[in-house]
Amino acid sequence: MRDISGARILLEEPAPVAIPATRPNRLAWALLAAVSLVAGALGIVAWRHGAEEKRVYKLSVLPPENTSFGRAADPAVSPDGRRLAFCVQAQDQVVLAIRDLDSPTSRALPGTEGCAYPFWSPDSRTVAFFAGQKLRKIDAAGGTVVSLCDASAFRGGTWNRQGVILFAEFRRGIFRLPAAGGTPKRIVAPDPALNETSVNYPWFLPDGRHFLYTARNAQQDQIKVFVTELESSTREPIETLDSNVNYVYPGYLLFERDRILMAQPFDAARLRVTGDAAPVADPVQQSASNAYAQFSSALDGILAYLPPAERKTQMTWLDRTGKVQDKVGSPGVISNVRISPNGTAVAFERLDLPTGIIDIWLFSFTRNTTSRFTFGRQEVSGSFRQRPVWSPDGESIAFATSQRVYRKAVVGGQAQELSPLYSSYTEDWSRDGRYIVETTGREGTNTIALLPLAGDRKPTPYSDARFSHMKPRLSPDARWLAYQSNESGRYEVYVQAFPEPHANYPVSTGGGTFPVWSRDGKELFFLGDGKMMAVPVTLGANFQAGVPKPLFDTAQLHIDSFDVANDGRFLVPVPIENPSLAMNVIINWTPSRAPAH
Repeated sequence: MRDISGARILLEEPAPVAIPATRPNRLAWALLAAVSLVAGALGIVAWRHGAEEKRVYKLSVLPPENTSFGRAADPAVSPDGRRLAFCVQAQDQVVLAIRDLDSPTSRALPGTEGCAYPFWSPDSRTVAFFAGQKLRKIDAAGGTVVSLCDASAFRGGTWNRQGVILFAEFRRGIFRLPAAGGTPKRIVAPDPALNETSVNYPWFLPDGRHFLYTARNAQQDQIKVFVTELESSTREPIETLDSNVNYVYPGYLLFERDRILMAQPFDAARLRVTGDAAPVADPVQQSASNAYAQFSSALDGILAYLPPAERKTQMTWLDRTGKVQDKVGSPGVISNVRISPNGTAVAFERLDLPTGIIDIWLFSFTRNTTSRFTFGRQEVSGSFRQRPVWSPDGESIAFATSQRVYRKAVVGGQAQELSPLYSSYTEDWSRDGRYIVETTGREGTNTIALLPLAGDRKPTPYSDARFSHMKPRLSPDARWLAYQSNESGRYEVYVQAFPEPHANYPVSTGGGTFPVWSRDGKELFFLGDGKMMAVPVTLGANFQAGVPKPLFDTAQLHIDSFDVANDGRFLVPVPIENPSLAMNVIINWTPSRAPAH
């Protein structure tokens, strides 16, 4: 035959006579063999062509209606690559959401408030997540949330086909748990001989026995990746990286380095790196405080990641109607603004985007100048210095790092350690100078504590640990503490006596966050329902609150902090760039063949 069309004609023509079964027809067998060879050859050509022309697809995933992505969406691609789980901000709660990748919309799952670090069952039907100091799970289609065990200060989880869940608790170690729930058993602990303070982010390899995890040192400036086995106490170092790590088919480690998502060839059978890392996606959101980059990938080459949520803001004066009065300083990635007691300066956080380092800066209203207050790792260890609070006399500022609380004089001072405490955030300074008011823990499990500045400097709990309590602020007369709590099922603003908590007074009526007192103590402001709210209050031996009233819309301002001056104006970091609205998904991001070993 000159070409395959001849075989087609022969195959389509009926045989003129029946061929006896006892006498094989050599021509028929030859034709069939020829057709098979040609079809096989064409198949190989087509396969090679398909491999060479493998298309890479990119799409954007939007959050469900009336929700938004925050800085910690914690994406998780299902093992079968068909679904994406992530956390979204829904008014005053963080909830779990699911996107079927063959569907145009995402859906939030009721009952998942406070979610963090979701991860999938191996059959892609169930999502496990952390919320309310517990590890929980829910069917991806929705339904009843099931609690598996207690878990606080969590740092990721993973689930194998044998029904074993591994999850990490910061400073405590990695724990093993049956997928049905029960009592977790610690199988990996930080090694003090290696200066380790935490082991985090376990990730099962394909055999379901070996798993990866990261270990961080006391200085929070080095992250090592180890591999170990479920039934073994030995471990092998793999690499020194900058973030959490995923293993993906056909043999790569995914991680973040300098905000760039990298892929490094890795042999899962021999448990070793086999080549140099190369960029995959840029840029990707990463939290310096917990060394967790916002990405996830399934074994079949589907990658999801969150672009950086940081956006430049401009400190701006707003009046009580929300009208712009004036601008302060130069734009930057600015948050957590705090005006000094005498109103002459403001302390604030500024993020350096190229390095991911956060430091505290000062702006003088009287001199119209900006100056740096903290100086990165040269001064104190860690990737950030944040949550500045002024001393009552305005001569010092307290601030937090990932493991310490420090105090530093505004003029000519050096940072002095006040307390070593995991994930402690400085919030306020008592008017008598005796206490730093702080919150501890991750969002969803925060509690308020008082750090005494004399004696043993051991923090004492202030709030009920069953609920999340955040953003505490002291009243001008120092007798009352305002804060937000989810004890009612959503965040509302409350006021309680200080320093001994009693007589809990609700202030907001339709949801509320971020309370700030007026300087004269006659009003309490907070954010609620996309508006700046004001409540008239009466201080003294007893506390009284009036009816909350809206002042101006804040939904378009994306406010993450504000403060109030003596004249009643609001100082707000107003975004000058649109925040990231979507998560990125790449399909077929990996090469067509496994990396060479």
